[in-house]
Amino acid sequence: MGVLKRLGRLALVSLLAGGLAYGLAGCGGGEGTAAHPKPAPVPPAPVPEDFVLYRGAGFTVAHPEGWKVTTGRDDSGAQVVKIVAPGEGGPKDDAELLIGRLPGFKGDFANRIVSFRSSAELAGRKIVAQRPMFLPGATQAWRLDLSYRAPDAKDAKDEAGPVKPEDTIRMENLQVLGRDRTLTEVAVRARQDAFGELGLSRVLPTFRLT
Repeated sequence: MGVLKRLGRLALVSLLAGGLAYGLAGCGGGEGTAAHPKPAPVPPAPVPEDFVLYRGAGFTVAHPEGWKVTTGRDDSGAQVVKIVAPGEGGPKDDAELLIGRLPGFKGDFANRIVSFRSSAELAGRKIVAQRPMFLPGATQAWRLDLSYRAPDAKDAKDEAGPVKPEDTIRMENLQVLGRDRTLTEVAVRARQDAFGELGLSRVLPTFRLT
């Protein structure tokens, strides 16, 4: 699973212990239960006015207009798509959208999500929010929003305490298991201040399987 390892360097995340029980029940397929009925799938959001739609093999997702797209395959044969902001010499330069797709996933989806926990703790990632998603064509899906210190951030924190926005990376991550057992990971990230300015919170809602 080379593509997922590659994305994992950016998207090392974990489940919060408090949300684990509901999360694993809620992210599964099937018919649901009386206590937790399965919601209807949520259709993708329309493409924002200043975004364009990327059509990949088996999926579509929107990204800011003018971003550069590169595609390829990793050493396992998995599909890799990298979409990056144009270099303009500013904090937006390292904004990027990464998509990895691995056909024939044989693992357990819930275990995959849980396994992120130890990696997140080691990497210092902080989970901001997490929830199951119900997407057309997916048997299971899970979204995690997280933040972490930028690799090039200064050692000293701001006197007020929090790490400065320009020294913080915000990432929104989506894990999706399709009915054909293709596992898709979508991760959009940028520095905290650039994330809002670029409107990157609008990316994941546009994702859909095709």
